[in-house]
Amino acid sequence: MTERANSDREDVADLQARLEAYYELLKETPQYQAAQRAKERVAHYIKEHPIQSALIALGAGFVLGLLFSSRKSRER
Repeated sequence: MTERANSDREDVADLQARLEAYYELLKETPQYQAAQRAKERVAHYIKEHPIQSALIALGAGFVLGLLFSSRKSRER
């Protein structure tokens, strides 16, 4: 049983190392960098306009709620 546990730990450690290496490669891609810039712009907008941001989120949630509730009522 301990050999199996040690083997599993090694497999997990290997997988973690590989995922970390892939993540480092991902961070260098233009798509990742564009997503990071977009995230920063959104965070800045939310800090500068908290009430508008809350109202936008509320409106989006309301619309999504309507869409999903109408689908459920059609399925019944």
